[in-house]
Amino acid sequence: MTVATRGSVLYFLIVTMSNVNCMYQTSLRQFLQLFDIAMTRSNRSPFTTRRIQNIIEYLTYLTFSYTTRGLYEADKFLFTILMTLQIQMEAKAISQEEFQCFIKGKGSLYVPLLANKEIHL
Repeated sequence: MTVATRGSVLYFLIVTMSNVNCMYQTSLRQFLQLFDIAMTRSNRSPFTTRRIQNIIEYLTYLTFSYTTRGLYEADKFLFTILMTLQIQMEAKAISQEEFQCFIKGKGSLYVPLLANKEIHL
C-alpha cells in the first residue's frame, strides 16, 4: 500500500463521519496538515519500503488520535471499527460483501436464497 492510498482511505473516512454528526466536518486542508506532519515526524530509514511503512503507520496513528479527540464518546468505537475495516478492505484482507455483512448483520443476507432454510440468529 502506498502512502497516498492510506491517506485517501483515512481522509474519506473522516469525511464520512460527518454523516454521523454534522459537527464532524474536516477540511482537506486540515487533513493535509496532518499528512505533512506525518511525513516530517515519522521515523526515517535508508530503505524506501521501510520509510513508506513508517509514514503509513505514523499517519494512521496521528489521524486516529486527532480524529477521536473531537468525537463524542459514543461515536469513537464506530470510527475505530470503520477505520479498521476500511484499511482491511483496501489491503484486500476482507471483501466488500464481508464488510456489508459485518456492518448490516443479518439484514445483508439475501432473503430469497434463504426462503426454504431455517435460520437461527
